Amino acid sequence: MSTNFLKTGFWIDYSKASSARAQILLEDYWAGVLTNAVAVLITSTSGPIFTLLIGPISFLWDKVPSRLKGRNAALARADGYHEIVHDAMMDLLDYIPLHPRGNHHRIPLDDDVVIPRRRRNGIEAVGAGSLIVIFLGLLLAIIVASILSVGIATDTTAISNSPKCGWYKYDPESRRMLGGSLEFEHRAETQSAAYAADCYGSSPLVDDCNKFYNQSIYYSIEQNAACPFSGDVCKSGKRGAFKLSTGLVSGAVLGINAVNPFFFSRTTICSPLVTGEKYVGIGISPQGEAQWEYWYGPSLGSYTSANPVRVNSWEIKGYSTGIHCSNPTSDDGSFKPMPEFTAGPYPVTLIFISSHNILYYERRKDPIFPALQKANFPPTYRGLDLFYNNSTRVGVLGCTDQYQICITKSGPCWDNGNITKIFNDKEAMKSTESQNVTRLLLLALKYSSTCGSVQFRSAEALDAQKKIAHMQSLPLANQQWKVEAQSSFRTSLARMQLNVFDVVRGSASNFRDYRDKLPPKHRGLCQMVKIKGSGVKNINFSGLLGTVFAVGIVWTISRKIQTGSHKGRPVAVLIWERCLRPGCGWICALFPYASMVVHFVWRVVTFLLVKPLKILEGFLWRYVYHDIQNYLLHSLR
Repeated sequence: MSTNFLKTGFWIDYSKASSARAQILLEDYWAGVLTNAVAVLITSTSGPIFTLLIGPISFLWDKVPSRLKGRNAALARADGYHEIVHDAMMDLLDYIPLHPRGNHHRIPLDDDVVIPRRRRNGIEAVGAGSLIVIFLGLLLAIIVASILSVGIATDTTAISNSPKCGWYKYDPESRRMLGGSLEFEHRAETQSAAYAADCYGSSPLVDDCNKFYNQSIYYSIEQNAACPFSGDVCKSGKRGAFKLSTGLVSGAVLGINAVNPFFFSRTTICSPLVTGEKYVGIGISPQGEAQWEYWYGPSLGSYTSANPVRVNSWEIKGYSTGIHCSNPTSDDGSFKPMPEFTAGPYPVTLIFISSHNILYYERRKDPIFPALQKANFPPTYRGLDLFYNNSTRVGVLGCTDQYQICITKSGPCWDNGNITKIFNDKEAMKSTESQNVTRLLLLALKYSSTCGSVQFRSAEALDAQKKIAHMQSLPLANQQWKVEAQSSFRTSLARMQLNVFDVVRGSASNFRDYRDKLPPKHRGLCQMVKIKGSGVKNINFSGLLGTVFAVGIVWTISRKIQTGSHKGRPVAVLIWERCLRPGCGWICALFPYASMVVHFVWRVVTFLLVKPLKILEGFLWRYVYHDIQNYLLHSLR
């Protein structure tokens, strides 16, 4: 989590709703002071609110039965305000007939009749109940509003503002050092893998997952996907591949704070590859020993990879890997796969995996992690059956990686094959902000691939390697190769998050021979990425402004003003008399229709409730009460 180089003060968070976008970033101390001040401000409105409610309370007080009333000094000193409210209420009530059909003496409620006395008692009950609701509601509302005022302090998200921001590349002064050290890339791959292991999945370790703006990037899985390679080289057939994809996701998940953060997608498709005689044979090593040779494209001379045919009992127990990466759109790397192992413009990674003297608790038919041979032990052995891989030939896992960048979900889009054309598109380059978003997404996608997830760690990148205890393996998944594919894909997504973070924080600036290559025209991207801050808090500017405005309105309309011969009268009353009351006629004219609707609803409700009750009453009287009555009469005799 970052604790410094954050942009404090007013800023706009474009990923939030319009009403919550405006934020003020403050240190924790000042955020606490401000929220407490708002709570005090809200509490201070209790007096003005009571002043405004004294009139309605007096009106309701008149509806309370005289036997329940005592002398109330507060209402007696209402300065005629309740008379004004009384008149206003009567103005509205005059428009409401007692019955839509003209019967002014009683209101029918289904089959029953409510006589005027019952109506008067109902009004008295409503008056008394309303007083209780107002007094208790006012108190609770002020308490709740004061407590909720803390809610204007939202989260700790902040805009990074590091002076070390930049795109750092390894550029040693001496040409002899080229390729000799990629310390930062190795560190980034290791960090991404550790983060993906802890923070991706169903039960993330939350305490360690607050580094980035979003904890993880969602993705979906497709079983039995189409083989991604040009030839028929997938071991499980044309529909035996394993596909993982994010679909189109907003760049905002990476913390990019822009009006349009664009969209991106990352997709990886993996499958075990064929290892027939066409691609695998036995040759002689420079030491004169027999070795397996794999011909999937030139990398180590005429073959891709090789390993000894003979088992060495002194070998370290575990796995070994050979990793070969190819990118058709780049000249980097010496591996050029055979045509059938290419995937159009998409990068290809081949991982050669072999096991050495590992014992498993069950027979395994996984094409990459097999164990078909039962281990032989002395007759005195009484343990469980164990199995091992009796072949020294490797399993080959092939993966292709695809990405896309789109301005909107409906396009236009660019992928691995034509990504350079994005810089010629007027829409993508129409503003400095869109140019910076494009550059950030491209930097995020750098090393976000299967190759970038395993190349420096080799066998240590395998989930199966982590499950070896001495010479035995803990239980593996039936299709462990899919677990490995998913692990590398998660690492590639975490690498995207880490890449954006490292650019805006300048994480590589302290590494030897790494130099900033970010063009000056893209320096604006250094202040458009959100990260998690520490010791700071955001204040919702709209919530703060709205609270202050509402408190100001309450205080203003509750002020009393001397008008002519009248005593001081609240501004709210003057507004009613001079502004609202003259234009109330058309609103009040709607009340007769409202009364008709209410009457209709009441008849429907009473029909649905009263009729079943009457049926139930008749049933009880006939079959229950009558029998009980007869029993009692019989007993008394």
